[in-house]
Amino acid sequence: MGTGERKVRVLILFLIVLAAIAAGLLALTSARERPCPLAIRFIGLTNYATHDAAMTYAVFAVTNRGDISLRFRALTEPKSSGGWPIYPVGTVLPHYTSPDTGPYDIAAHQSRELRTLLPFDGTPVRMSVACEEPWTRWEDSRWTVSVWFHEHNLPRIGELISNGKQRHLILSSEIHK
Repeated sequence: MGTGERKVRVLILFLIVLAAIAAGLLALTSARERPCPLAIRFIGLTNYATHDAAMTYAVFAVTNRGDISLRFRALTEPKSSGGWPIYPVGTVLPHYTSPDTGPYDIAAHQSRELRTLLPFDGTPVRMSVACEEPWTRWEDSRWTVSVWFHEHNLPRIGELISNGKQRHLILSSEIHK
C-alpha cells in the first residue's frame, strides 16, 4: 500500500469520525418542547359565611390530560388598571416565591379542584398555573453534559446542549365576582 492510499484512508477515517461527532452534537441539541398537558377550567363560584362576612370563592378544575404525573403551582392573579401581569422570559415567576402556591401533584388523567378567595372590591382575577414536567432520562443526560461544559468554562457549548427544562404557564379565563 502506497503512502498516497494511506493518506486517503486516514482522511476518510478522519471525516467519518468528524461526521459522527457532528451527528452526536446535533442529536444532543435537538430537543422537542412539548406543550404541557394540564388544562384549567372555571367551574363556578361558592360562598362561605363567617360571623363577620360572606366570602366568595372561585372554583377551578385542573386536569392532567397526559400520561405521566405532573407537579404544578397555582396563583390567583388580579387584573390591574394596566392589564394582566406580564412575565418576561428569564424572570422568576411569583408562583415560585409565594408559599401559598403549591406545589401540587396530579396523577395522569386526573383532575383536581382548587378554590381561591375573590377580592371584595370585585377586581377581575384569573388562575395562573405553572406546570412542571418531570425530566426524562434523555433530558437529564443532556443537562449533565451541559453542566460539564459550564464547569469547564465553555458555557456557550453547554447552552447549545441544554438550557434546562422549560416551564409552561397556563391561564384561566377572566373571573368576575
